[in-house]
Amino acid sequence: MASSEALSRLHNLASETEHLAVHMGQADDALLIGLSVDHKKFKKAATKIRHQIDGKRHLSRVESTRATIIAEKTIRKMSTLKKNLSLIFQGPTASALDNARNRTRMKQTTLRCARIRSLRPDSVISWAAALPITDWKSDGMSNEVFDFLTSRIEAAGEVQPWPPVVREILRIFQLEVMPHSEEYNKFIDSTWPGLGEE
Repeated sequence: MASSEALSRLHNLASETEHLAVHMGQADDALLIGLSVDHKKFKKAATKIRHQIDGKRHLSRVESTRATIIAEKTIRKMSTLKKNLSLIFQGPTASALDNARNRTRMKQTTLRCARIRSLRPDSVISWAAALPITDWKSDGMSNEVFDFLTSRIEAAGEVQPWPPVVREILRIFQLEVMPHSEEYNKFIDSTWPGLGEE
């Protein structure tokens, strides 16, 4: 079904639902129970649509940032890239003072960091350059949106080669911030073999 047709059907359905709501005062119990079941289905479908809209918005930002870096041969938001690389490859910092809720969030963020590390190097760089941490850590993005985004980033396929500035930044980051990170060294070796020895 084409997107325009689906949107038109959703608008018609919303209008019909509003019209039915006016006449619900005369409904019997069986009808109300049936409507309750349908309400749950509508709510589930609307939530799924909302997750896809949010996921596509984030994906658009990732693709736009990647295209800008390639075209301009520079990274505009260096602090976003550095903070993301640190979190993705080192994980969140735990404290004995963290309450149960914070520990749960940190565990979820740790799992997300591992998932991002498992993406293609191109996707990791794109993610780290484009999305502020507050957008994707466990309390900033639903699991459904996160899963949608990680699958779509991987499905995008390879892009043009990164400009030399990206390679240089990743090398400096390796030397200055994470010289002993096994995960980061594996990432660098899979992106540009031999870069760490330069």
